[in-house]
Amino acid sequence: MADVEESVRSLMDGSAWDRFCDRLKAVGRHVRRSEVPADPFTRADDYRYHRTNVNKDTAWVEPDGSVRIVLSPRNPGWPNWITTAGHANGTILFRLTGAEEIVRPTTRVVKASELSGGGG
Repeated sequence: MADVEESVRSLMDGSAWDRFCDRLKAVGRHVRRSEVPADPFTRADDYRYHRTNVNKDTAWVEPDGSVRIVLSPRNPGWPNWITTAGHANGTILFRLTGAEEIVRPTTRVVKASELSGGGG
C-alpha cells in the first residue's frame, strides 16, 4: 500500500514528471555522444511517432509469399506502408535475421496514384 501511496503522491506533486524528464535528458546526452553518428537520420526519433518499419510480425505477406513495402509521405492505403515522416531523403536499411535463404530486395519508384487502394 505504501508503494501505491508514494506513486500517487509523486504524480500529484510533479516529482514523477521531474524524474521522467531527467531520464529523458540523460538519454539525449547518450544519443549526442561523439561516437554516435552526427546526422539527422541516425538521431531521428520518428519511430516513436510514425510507422517507420515493417517486420515479420507486422508485415502483410502477399499470396505469392512476397512482401511489398511502400515508402511514401502519405498513406496510399497499403498495409505495409511506412512514412517518410516529412524527410525528403534518408537511409533505408534492409535486414534479415534468421532467414533461411538470401533475399535480394528490388525497388522501384511509382506514382502514388498507381498504389491507391492496393495491397492486402
